[in-house]
Amino acid sequence: MTRRRLFACPVPVLLAALVAGPGATPAAAQAVAQAPPQGAPASGGSVAITGTVVDSLHDAPLTHAVVAVDGTNQSARTDSTGAFRIEGVAPGPFRLGVFHPLLDSLGIGLASKSLTGRAGETVTLTIATPSVQTITANVCRTAPPPPVGLLPTEQSTGPGVIIGRVLDADTENPITNAIVELTWVEFQASQVEGFHRLRHRREAVTGPGGDFALCYVPLKAAATLRAQYRNGGAAAAATAVSRDIAPNGHLLTLVTMHLPAPTTPTIASLAATATAPDAGAAAESRAGASPAQATAGAAGRGRGDKGVVSHRYTSGNAVLTGRVVNRAQQPLPGAQAYVLGAMDTATTDAQGHFALHRLPSGTRTLVVRSVGFQPVTMPVELTAREPRDVVVPFAGEPVRTLQPVVITARYENGLKRVGFDHRRALGQGTFWTAADIDAHKANEFHDLFTTYPGIRVDYGTDGHASLMATRAAGGCIGYAPSRGGATPTPGQNCGPCLSYVVDGQPYDEYEEGDMDTFVRPEEIGAIEIYQDNQVPRSISGVVKADCLNVIVWTKAKLGI
Repeated sequence: MTRRRLFACPVPVLLAALVAGPGATPAAAQAVAQAPPQGAPASGGSVAITGTVVDSLHDAPLTHAVVAVDGTNQSARTDSTGAFRIEGVAPGPFRLGVFHPLLDSLGIGLASKSLTGRAGETVTLTIATPSVQTITANVCRTAPPPPVGLLPTEQSTGPGVIIGRVLDADTENPITNAIVELTWVEFQASQVEGFHRLRHRREAVTGPGGDFALCYVPLKAAATLRAQYRNGGAAAAATAVSRDIAPNGHLLTLVTMHLPAPTTPTIASLAATATAPDAGAAAESRAGASPAQATAGAAGRGRGDKGVVSHRYTSGNAVLTGRVVNRAQQPLPGAQAYVLGAMDTATTDAQGHFALHRLPSGTRTLVVRSVGFQPVTMPVELTAREPRDVVVPFAGEPVRTLQPVVITARYENGLKRVGFDHRRALGQGTFWTAADIDAHKANEFHDLFTTYPGIRVDYGTDGHASLMATRAAGGCIGYAPSRGGATPTPGQNCGPCLSYVVDGQPYDEYEEGDMDTFVRPEEIGAIEIYQDNQVPRSISGVVKADCLNVIVWTKAKLGI
């Protein structure tokens, strides 16, 4: 018996198709498996091949992988220990190819070097996938460095790599030429400078196999990964999908995104996504709206355009079923489950089960809420081909009860220092102190304004909420600049503009829901709200005087 141990490093020993960058496919390994048969084993006995396939990325056996002999129809599947055995191989030179979804997601082909087996011999070998270090080094060897001038902090750049594929949600076919964008925000706060944020971004375009790679990602980033078709105008933009992603200290993160096929808008679809007052929409809010949407809608009823809530649902033929369990793995009854941006909601039964219907295909976000706890979210991959079933581990933290705010001399001095007291004395605008903000008991920033006249809550197709003015000049959230000469993509949220200034610095939302991420209600010490053309010139940072302006002062800026 001959025993040989083959690892992916050095790479030439094991890989017929070297770990490649975005656009690579496992074509070399496919060729190994698909070559025409060379006939029956030679006389005088055959060769047996046994071995183990190791997943070097996770330091574990690579289970359920197919190991095939080049030029034959002989193959075997690895078991729970990564072991395989192939009998009846013809004596002489041979090569092995390995096939597994993990390798497909990496966009690489894995094959052994040429080996020789003698009649009656058993050849034993170990095959290992490339290591994390090998993959990241090869994938990013031609990637451009981070943007010039980027601050080299652990939140702005790092050695992390995200590798993935973008597939059609209903056919699993790879999508070429799709834009994949990773964005995250670096927060900086101090009592002197106040609250600031730096937005960081990485972008890639998928290759022929639908694969992409994003380099120089910080290992502690809490980011949003977004995918959409590069061409197709409004129809393509409407099918964009996103999910939260965090490397959590891992050098390599693997991810698959699913995009629904873009469709030409119809009268029915335009009506379903139209902006309309929520007054009287009792059936919709009770049968379809998410808990947050229903609450906001109820607050806006009977007040004309005050507190108007815009629902822009997306629908499809996907079905999601699941079971919610608590930390002790016991069923959690009475929890509410819904997919962001979709209309259907469900309440878990006594066994923790739920079912959601008429969902859009693609990568979506499932939200589960239980009274008294923070909501739990998880990405789900939905398709019209078959129902998806998930188990949701509900590990929501108890909702923190905000303690009454004690107005101290330091806080009062902070309000005077930024001119809040002076402007409030003039009587033009709306002024909220920390006590007023605390009284709202808001979970998210947008919850503070669900009943404010002249502002409405808008829910995008992905379910994220942002604020819009009901009057003032026009504007858009997330108006993307042109890429490579392509037509600019209009923002998701267009209408009368609403401008933010946080601690004296203008803040422009890149996409809907940004303010919910940027500043939390418990971090705010005071708010000023001015209708268009009424904002005092004494406030620094105001650059959109013709918009409705929301001026936010954080507790850090005010000295508390």
